[in-house]
Amino acid sequence: MVKKRVFSIIALVMTVFMLGCNAESTTMASMENIADEEVALSGPSEKDGEFTDEIEDEGETEENKDFEVPEDAKSNDTEIEGESEGAEESEGTEGTSGEQSDKEWGVSLNDSYEHLTLSVSKNSAKAGDIVTIIAAVDVGYQLTSITVKPVDNEEISNITPGSAGNNSYEYTQPACNVKIYATAEKAGYTVVGPSVPLGNGTVSVVEIIRESEDSKASGTSIASYGDKVVLDVVPANTYSLSSIDVTFSDGQVCNGLKNFDGRYEFIMAAADVTSIVATFSNYVALSDLTRPVIINGDGNTIPQVGDRLNAVSAALPVTWEWYADGVLIDNSQSETPDIYVLTMNEVGKSIMVVAKQSQTLVEGQPAVEVEAISDPTQPVIIGEGTIISAEEAASAVSYDYYNEIAVIAPAYEAAADDNSISGVDQLAITDILDSETDRVIYVRRKADMGVRASLWTAVALPERPDAPDLTAESPSSALAADGKIMGTLTTMEYRLAEETTYQSAADSVTNVKAGKYYVRIAATDSSFAGKITEVDVLIGFVELTSERKPVIGNTTAARTQPYVGDVLKVTTTAGPGITYQWYANGTVITGAVEDTIILTPSLYNKKVAVKATQAVNADGKGHPTTEKSIMSASVGPVKKEPVPDLSSNDYGSYLKIDYSAEKATANSSYEVSSSKGRTGSETLKLSSIVDRNTNRCFYVRQKETDYKEASNWAKIDLSERPAAPANLTTEKASDTEKADGKIVGTTSAMEYRLTSESTYKKASDGSTMVKSGSYHVRYAVSGSTFASKTTTVRVTAGAEKKTEDEEVDEVKKTTRSKKASAAKKAGRVSNTNNIELPANIVDETGLWSMMSDDTQTKLNNVMKVSGGEIVDANALLFGNPEELEAKPVSDAPVALALGNGAIVIEMDNPDSNAMLSNAFAVASAVLSTEQLEFVEHGGFFEIMISSAVVTDNEISESEMAVIDDCINSYYEEYPNLLKVSFLDINLMYQIDNQGWTVVGETYEPIEFILTLPEDYWGSIDEFFILREHEGEATLLDDEDEDLNTVTISTGQFSTYVLIHNSSVPLTNLDSYGADTAKAGNKVVGKIWMILFWIIVGLDIGLAGFYIFRKKDLLAKIKMRISRRS
Repeated sequence: MVKKRVFSIIALVMTVFMLGCNAESTTMASMENIADEEVALSGPSEKDGEFTDEIEDEGETEENKDFEVPEDAKSNDTEIEGESEGAEESEGTEGTSGEQSDKEWGVSLNDSYEHLTLSVSKNSAKAGDIVTIIAAVDVGYQLTSITVKPVDNEEISNITPGSAGNNSYEYTQPACNVKIYATAEKAGYTVVGPSVPLGNGTVSVVEIIRESEDSKASGTSIASYGDKVVLDVVPANTYSLSSIDVTFSDGQVCNGLKNFDGRYEFIMAAADVTSIVATFSNYVALSDLTRPVIINGDGNTIPQVGDRLNAVSAALPVTWEWYADGVLIDNSQSETPDIYVLTMNEVGKSIMVVAKQSQTLVEGQPAVEVEAISDPTQPVIIGEGTIISAEEAASAVSYDYYNEIAVIAPAYEAAADDNSISGVDQLAITDILDSETDRVIYVRRKADMGVRASLWTAVALPERPDAPDLTAESPSSALAADGKIMGTLTTMEYRLAEETTYQSAADSVTNVKAGKYYVRIAATDSSFAGKITEVDVLIGFVELTSERKPVIGNTTAARTQPYVGDVLKVTTTAGPGITYQWYANGTVITGAVEDTIILTPSLYNKKVAVKATQAVNADGKGHPTTEKSIMSASVGPVKKEPVPDLSSNDYGSYLKIDYSAEKATANSSYEVSSSKGRTGSETLKLSSIVDRNTNRCFYVRQKETDYKEASNWAKIDLSERPAAPANLTTEKASDTEKADGKIVGTTSAMEYRLTSESTYKKASDGSTMVKSGSYHVRYAVSGSTFASKTTTVRVTAGAEKKTEDEEVDEVKKTTRSKKASAAKKAGRVSNTNNIELPANIVDETGLWSMMSDDTQTKLNNVMKVSGGEIVDANALLFGNPEELEAKPVSDAPVALALGNGAIVIEMDNPDSNAMLSNAFAVASAVLSTEQLEFVEHGGFFEIMISSAVVTDNEISESEMAVIDDCINSYYEEYPNLLKVSFLDINLMYQIDNQGWTVVGETYEPIEFILTLPEDYWGSIDEFFILREHEGEATLLDDEDEDLNTVTISTGQFSTYVLIHNSSVPLTNLDSYGADTAKAGNKVVGKIWMILFWIIVGLDIGLAGFYIFRKKDLLAKIKMRISRRS
C-alpha cells in the first residue's frame, strides 16, 4: 500500500507537469479559446469506412484535425462523456420517422371463417415487428389460404405470411392497420390398396361413401375424415377371412367390420391409410387369445336401439349366439349371425356374444365344443329421443324475474341452444332477453333408466316492457345534483352508465348530477325489467382550462402506483364535448380514446397520461370558440404487481424434492436456483449443495409474468447428510472372479457400489457378499433424509487378510511406487494405447502413456482444440499436497492426472481478462474426498470457470441496491469509490460429460487474478472487488502488488463489481490546469519538462520491478489445502 501511495504522488506530479507543458505550447491562444468558448461536439461522421467524432471550432490545428476516436470508443455501446441530455432528446425527435416507428398499428382478424381457429401474438404492433399467427384447423381439415391485408391503405400490397411450423405463420408488420383472412377445406387422404397372402383370397376397395358434401373423396383411393370405405372380400377355397386390420399414418389401427351386404367397411380417420391387411385362414383355434369382442358399427359408446353390433374374433370357424342379460336372443334365422341390430326388447339390458368352435383336444378322441364369451356392453338405451310438446316444455319453466333466471322443473333440463349435449336446472337468460330476435330457450325431458332424453323443444321467453320516453335538463354546475330526468315513474329505476346498481326513480322528475343514465321499468314478481332508455344529463357549458385539467384515477384499487392489468379512468369537471387520447411516455397509445384504459403489458415501466380535448361549439351555442386541449399529470411508471413472499417451510404445493435422485423440481410457474441469481430453472440437482459443510440451501421463487413481478427468493434449507457407516471391515475373496468376499458390518438400511460404477445395490444385514474391488458404502435414502456420506472399503482377492491400517499403508506404498516408476520412465515409455498424444498437449512426465483408453479419449475430446498441459495430481490423495507447485490456468486447460482418472480445469472464455492462480487448489476446493477417490478409480471431472462482463442493465434493482449500500458504507474510508464494471463469475463441474452442475459455494476460497481494463494499467488508484452474494455485499482487497491486476480469494460465485478509489479528485486538477494554461508561466513549464523525464525513468524502472515481482509471486504460490475427511 505504501508503494501505491508513492505512485499516487508520482502521478500527481506528472499531471501537473503536463498541464505546465501545455502552458508553454505555441498553441496557447487556441487553448485559451477552447477554455473560454463552447466546443460543439458533433455526432459520428463516416470517413474512409471509420467513424470519428469531430470537434468543431474556429482554431483547427495540425494536432487535432486528423484526430480519430480510439478503437474502444467506436462501439455503438460507448457513451461519450460530455454529451448533453438535450442531444439525446433531439436524436429521437428529429423529423417524423421516430414517431412513425413508435406507432402501434392494429392487427385484427376477419370474423367470417369456418373450420379453423385463428389467433395472433399481439393485437397491435410497430412497423417492422414480427407478428405470429396461429391457424389451428378442425380435425380432418387443411388450411388453404392465409393473407394479411392492409386496411385503408392501397399503397401496401397484401402479405402472405411465412410458415413457422406447428400451425404458426409469421409476417412483418407494415406501417398500417391490417386484417387477417384465412380459409380451410376438408383434406383428402390416401387409401392404399389392401394386401393379402398370395392365393388365400382377394380384398379390394369398391366404394367410398361421403360423410358430407364437402368430402374430397375421389374414386377408391382418396377419402376424407368421416367417410366410409367399403371393401369387397373374396376368400379362396377352404379359406375364410380371419381379420382385416387397417393402419393409419398417425398410428391408429381399426378393424374392418362386416355389413349386411357381406362386405366390410371402416370409417376414415384424419390420416392416410398406410396399410389394409387381410388375414385368411382355414382354421384358428378359439382360446383366451381369440375370445370375441363386440364392436358398435354405429360408433356409439352406449349401445342404442337400432345400433348394429358386430361380433369379432380371429378364430375360424366359429358359430355365434347373442345374449341379453344372460338370456339367449333368437338370431338363428339371420344370414349374418355375427351381426345383431338392437331392438326395443333389449332396452336396459347388457349384451354379450358367445363364440363356439368344435375342437379335438386329445388325439384319437371325439371332438368337443369350446366356448368363449365376450365382455358385456353397457345397458341399451332408446336410440332416438321422443319429442315433447311446446305446452309440456313451457309448463316445465318458471322465472326468477328479478335475477333473470329460468328455473326448470326437476324432470326437465334447459339449454341456450338445441345443439347442447347436456342441460342445466337453472339458466341465466339476461342476454337472451336483450336479443331483438330468437328470444327462446330449449327444454327437454331428462334421460332415465332405459329411456333416452327427449329432443329439445323451443320455449319463447316473455318480452321486456318497452323503454320509457324521457327528457333531461342540465344541472347548474358540474358537481350539482339539480339536473333532471323528467317523465319518470316510481315503477322505474335508473343508474349511471359506468355503475352497476340501479336506484328507484321519483314520480315525474328525478334529480341527478350530470352524466349518462340508463332508465327502465323495474322488475316485478311477474315481469322482467324493461328495455333501457339512455338519458344524457349534460352540464351547462364549462370550459376546459388548466384549473379543470383531467385527473386520472385507478378503478381497480385505491392505490397511486398503477400495475399492469389495472383500469385507469379519467375525469374532468369541464364539459360538454370532451374527448380523450391516452399517452405512454409522451407517445400516443393507438386506439386509447375512451375515458378508461386497461394497462397492458406493453405499458410496463412507462408513465401514462391523457390529453383532454374540448371541441369548438361543444354546447351548440358557440362555446368554446377555439378547440381546447389540456394534458393530465402523468401516473406511474406502470409496474407489475408484486406477489407475496413464499414460505420457506410450506412449499409442497409448488416444489417437490426427490431425495433419491437428489433433485428439486418446481411447478411450471416457479423456478429454483442454487443462489439468488437473476434466473432459475425448473429443476436443480442438489447433490453438491447437500455435500457442503455450510450453507446447505437453495432458493425457489414464483416466476415473473406479463402481469406480476417475480417473488422474492425463498430459502429452502436442506438437512445434513447422515454420518457415513462406521466399523466396516472386509474379508478377501478367493479370487477376482468370485463374489465370496465380504463387507462386514452392513445392514439392510445400507447400499453399496463399486467406485467405478454409478448404481448402488442394497446391502444385507450382517455382511454383504461381493467380488474384490473398492466399494462406496452408505445409508440409503429414507423418507425425507438424503443418502448418507460414504465409507470406502477395499475387498482384496487371494491374499491374506490385513488390518485396515495395513491396507492403507499398502495403498500409499503402491501409489508412491507408481509415481516413482512414472518419473523414471518419463519421456521414454512407448504409448501402447490407440490414441496418440495430441501435439498441442504438454506432458512432461509421460502421464499420457499410463492412462486408460477411456481417459485418453475424454481428455482428447476436451483438449484437442485448445491444447493444454497434463500434470501429476496424485498428491491430492496420496502424499503431501503442499509439495505441489502452483499451476495457473488461463488460456488453455490444465489436466490433473489422479490415479486412473483425470480432472480438467478450464476457463469458459479463455480470451477474458481472468485467470486462476492454481489448478490444484481449484480441484481441492470444488471436489469432495469421495469425488477425488472416484477420479482415482477412473472417473473424469471437468471444472469450468466463466468470467463475463455484464452491463448495469443486467443487474437487478435489488442487487444494485445492495451494492450501492455497501459502497456508501465505506464513504469515510474511501470517499471516491467508483464502479468500473460488473462481472458475472460462475463455476460449474460435470462428471463424465453427464451435464453441468452449478457450484454456488466451494469448500475453500479460490484465488482469481483479474486483469484491469487497459485504460487503468499503471494507475495509482486503489482497486477492489465487491462481491454481491445472496443479498450480502463484501468488499475484497487486492491481494497482489501488480498495478495492472487485481487478485482476490473467493468461495462464492455470483455478481462481482470492479471498483476503484480515485486517489486525486480530478475536478481539482482540471481547475488547476486551466489556471496554469491561462497564466502562460514559461519558467514553470521548463521545470516540469526536466521533472517529466526523471519521473518517466522512475516509472519504467518501478514497472519492470513489479512485473518481475508478479511473475516471481505466481511461481512461488503454494497450496494451502486442508485434508478433508
